[in-house]
Amino acid sequence: MGWSQVLCNPNFGWLTDETGAGFLWSGGNAREGRLSPWGNDSLAVGGQETVMVNLNGQDIPVFAAGDGLPCAVTYGPGFARWTKTWGEYTITTTAFVPIGREARVLLVDWSGEPCELVHRIDGKGERLYTMDGVCALSTGPDWEDAFVSVQEAQKLYMDEV
Repeated sequence: MGWSQVLCNPNFGWLTDETGAGFLWSGGNAREGRLSPWGNDSLAVGGQETVMVNLNGQDIPVFAAGDGLPCAVTYGPGFARWTKTWGEYTITTTAFVPIGREARVLLVDWSGEPCELVHRIDGKGERLYTMDGVCALSTGPDWEDAFVSVQEAQKLYMDEV
């Protein structure tokens, strides 16, 4: 793991790096409240969770993934941001953990033709979202309770920074 960022509140957290590889936990204890497996391979690219854009049958990770596509990574107080470009397309993914919520929110801003956003954690299923502009993905101990709309996610983000 190169540079990394811990995004957390007292009850929930996410350790991430430039590849989006991460470790999610809840309950205030990273060892006892694991939501995703800990990957202890510092040379691995990527992790147990993948978020990709599927455009014309091609899966393109939204994070820096050793795929040869340029990806600028920015870490700041309370957030991490990845901006990836290829051809005429740009995808910006901003991650944060809202105060008072057991969830990690990814705001995914896509400039391009409509496509699918694919989200997988630890090979335990896949969620598909139709992308046409901005999408909000929220991951927490209970997927239903963690859902946020794009408008709510943007407001939560503005409250954080």
